[in-house]
Amino acid sequence: MQKGSIHIILAGVSAGFVSTIYFLLLMTGLPFVAIAAIIGAVVLSVGWGVFKHVKEDDGVQQLSRFNHVILGIGIVYFVVNVYPYGEKYGGWDAWSIWNYHARFLAHPEYWQKLTWYRICHPDYPMLVPGFAGFFARLVSVEALELISFVFSFTISLFIPVLIFLEIAPKSVFLGSAAYFLLLGNNSFLAEGVSQYADTALAFFFLCGLVAVKYAKVHMKYVLLTACSLGCCLWTKNEGVILVCLFVLFSFREIVLNGRWKYSLLGISIPLLTLIWYKTAFAPPNGMIAEQSALTLAHLTDGNRYTMIWYSFVNNINDHFRYIKWFGLAFLLTLLLGRGRADKRFLLVLLCFAAYFMVYVITVEDLKWHLFTSQNRLMHQLMPAMLYVICDNMLSAPQRETVNAS
Repeated sequence: MQKGSIHIILAGVSAGFVSTIYFLLLMTGLPFVAIAAIIGAVVLSVGWGVFKHVKEDDGVQQLSRFNHVILGIGIVYFVVNVYPYGEKYGGWDAWSIWNYHARFLAHPEYWQKLTWYRICHPDYPMLVPGFAGFFARLVSVEALELISFVFSFTISLFIPVLIFLEIAPKSVFLGSAAYFLLLGNNSFLAEGVSQYADTALAFFFLCGLVAVKYAKVHMKYVLLTACSLGCCLWTKNEGVILVCLFVLFSFREIVLNGRWKYSLLGISIPLLTLIWYKTAFAPPNGMIAEQSALTLAHLTDGNRYTMIWYSFVNNINDHFRYIKWFGLAFLLTLLLGRGRADKRFLLVLLCFAAYFMVYVITVEDLKWHLFTSQNRLMHQLMPAMLYVICDNMLSAPQRETVNAS
């Protein structure tokens, strides 16, 4: 793994654990000075513990100077392109859900009222609001939207940079193509700085896919994988689906041969925090609680499948056209016997299928639900799909690479 990739994953995971620990400490009633000191000590200790194991003989690589130049040009390109999409208060869900929740978490005397009064989806996990709420208390509550924007901007930039760092050393052409197409994609830019949680979930899922590739090289990559999965859980409800499927497909890499200890260490705090929050504070999720005998009728209604499929195709054409060209190129490499389709590729495909079935059984009006959310759910998975396609195009064919553990 590239050294820069490790730094990016560590930075994202650190933000996730700041949010998690802050939420846990809110319930203790400790003074904010003590909370800030504990969070600072934990983040520094974990960061130091991981960094001291980053050695050249562990598979850590350096990026070439030429690739550094391309990386810098791309960052400037991103800043120029993303500027028109920035909004002071973010998109609709930012000010009505994520930043709204953050304001409650920034006031320790009021935060539980968020769940008491069932205000604006309080069943949602709290990674993004927790991070913004902590730093709003540290700096100023008046700066909350600015903090949320900086977080969204940084995570959005991390995604294409991480893909470039992992692909460019093997193929500068393919890495640069993926890098600049993503940086120039209007949908990615708009969602990226909307201050929603979908981009954060896309980032942590991507981090898990990158880190698990190196799980057999060193145990620190197992730990990074598990931390990334933990952050997925604490970011959005959909993270539970992604993590369950991820563990199923990567069981050998993150559980067997003693790796379970590192996986448990990395995922335990976010997982236990989510369980505690869901059982002690959050109301039941409407999608699950409102299922009924009508679900069976939905499962056998062919018109629902057709509507979801056509909406999926339209979203590809409207927002993610780049993935069609990479998909065709990937298919060509498979036909020529030069690429492979590994478990991570099938994992992402199955995640798309799982999201597809969510719409089949939704209790909401299907047309409205597709219109308001499908592009965002696809946004959660597209960076991961782009990465695994590129990585598999550059990998030698192997037998039985598509079988889950």
